[in-house]
Amino acid sequence: MTQRRAEIPALTGFRFYAALLVVVTHFCNTHLAAAGYAWSENMTVFGSIGMSMFFVLSGFVIHYNYGDDVARRRRGEIYRFAVARFARLYPLFIFATAISIATAPAMQSYQWSALPYWLTMTHGWLPISIGGRFPGDAMTPGSWSVSVEVLLYIMFIPLAMIMRSQLRSQRDILSVALIAGLGLFIFHGARAITGIGAAPSWLWY
Repeated sequence: MTQRRAEIPALTGFRFYAALLVVVTHFCNTHLAAAGYAWSENMTVFGSIGMSMFFVLSGFVIHYNYGDDVARRRRGEIYRFAVARFARLYPLFIFATAISIATAPAMQSYQWSALPYWLTMTHGWLPISIGGRFPGDAMTPGSWSVSVEVLLYIMFIPLAMIMRSQLRSQRDILSVALIAGLGLFIFHGARAITGIGAAPSWLWY
């Protein structure tokens, strides 16, 4: 088994600011908007920035710890990666879903229809509508991000192999990072100006 690489303490600071942006957004949407402060609805973009930071950090940490071994197609390391990710997310996710179902007055028809997506953690993968609702908000709102993270884990295995074979120089890596950064800036800038809704957010993540 390959030894895990050293932790990077500075990333904890980034996580704090990302979490702060998400908390501020939810506070504004839940309390200030309900109190009639219309301007607070525009704070949603900060939550999107925070979530983007979380996804970028998650992708970096995963590649930092597993990228080399996964890219070399070491079956044992790919298996270890898959088991570690599953054990980290699925039990707690199912527990939270069970609490959500148990505390609800009654399961609605659209919730029963969305349940298979939840049990397979695919409820945030597709921009579909069930009973006029996004499946990711059927039971535990906000957990769509966990579903998208699972998709990231699945995509990481072929992506790691592609990166190892195609990104051979520092210039290649910086070029891809610059393009991704500009894309993120343009997306969130356009969203802040035009008030783009949730579907493009799903597409971006």
